[in-house]
Amino acid sequence: MRLPDLQAACARAFAHWQELVAAKLLASGYPEEEARDLAITVVNTLEGAEMTSQVTRSRTPLLVAGRHLARLVASYGP
Repeated sequence: MRLPDLQAACARAFAHWQELVAAKLLASGYPEEEARDLAITVVNTLEGAEMTSQVTRSRTPLLVAGRHLARLVASYGP
């Protein structure tokens, strides 16, 4: 696989994950702009936490990210 193909595949995957999260937030009553922004934040945070968890061989980064994301999302609650 060529680098541009890999980049395009990754971009599609991130966009799909963001769309899934945004759809859930929209269905829960969040305004569209907030839902889309929060979806980007959720996916980015979880991806960073996943990488850190893999490197440190610890689930702590994912647990901490999850707790803080839950608070963040709730603070925008519909």
